[in-house]
Amino acid sequence: MSEAQNELGQHLELKRPGCVIAWDVTHCELNVDVAPSNIANFVEFLKTDNTCKFSSLVDITAVDYPDRPKRFDVVYHFLSMYQNHRIRLRVSIREDEMVPSITDVHPSANWFEREVFDMFGILFSGHPDLRRILTDYGFRGYPLRKDFPTTGYTEVRYDEEKKRVVYEPVSLVQEYRQFDFMSPWEGAQYVLPGDEKQTPKHDGWRRWFSVVPGHWRIDRRALLEAAASLWPAQLGGPFDDFPAGRLALSLDHGFQVG
Repeated sequence: MSEAQNELGQHLELKRPGCVIAWDVTHCELNVDVAPSNIANFVEFLKTDNTCKFSSLVDITAVDYPDRPKRFDVVYHFLSMYQNHRIRLRVSIREDEMVPSITDVHPSANWFEREVFDMFGILFSGHPDLRRILTDYGFRGYPLRKDFPTTGYTEVRYDEEKKRVVYEPVSLVQEYRQFDFMSPWEGAQYVLPGDEKQTPKHDGWRRWFSVVPGHWRIDRRALLEAAASLWPAQLGGPFDDFPAGRLALSLDHGFQVG
């Protein structure tokens, strides 16, 4: 399959050198970078050329790269049922740049381009009816841009008194927080809020612990001496009741007292 994709890429580069900026084959799929001004002519060539015959438009979407001068990649996916090929076209544009519409070549692109406009704010020149399709008429912003706030700008509710849907600025019941759901299996590399309460006040106790394969060993005499100084204040009751013996914490079998 990769060999066929490479042959197709070479064919496109040879037949349309002014349209094809670059091409590559990734995961057995052909990706072609196309100049924005030539996208409509190139799509028509893909549809009519006997070697290509990409007659089915699968999807049109976009990707937002805020740090790039050419912020958006408009992405087209086509299928050739005659040649059993797929192709992906990429058009890189600036935020204020328009993309020629391909609705004259593929009428099914109408709603796809409207969706890209609605979600990313990308304009398509020559589109017969470029307006929002997923969000409401008065919607503010473009939801799939990376700088769009996760809370949005407005909230919608049904007002019983006015008997209609009303739009209001977003009001949060608490300050918006970015929660850190770090996996407990990885272990946090910092002290989480509240963990400081569990930090032992007498870190000197740690020197009474020694590690052997599969177990934590504790020096009984050293532990008893250290515990004796804290027993009256923190544990309560006579320290003589504390069981003498060696304490082992098994990583495999739990907590054991010897």
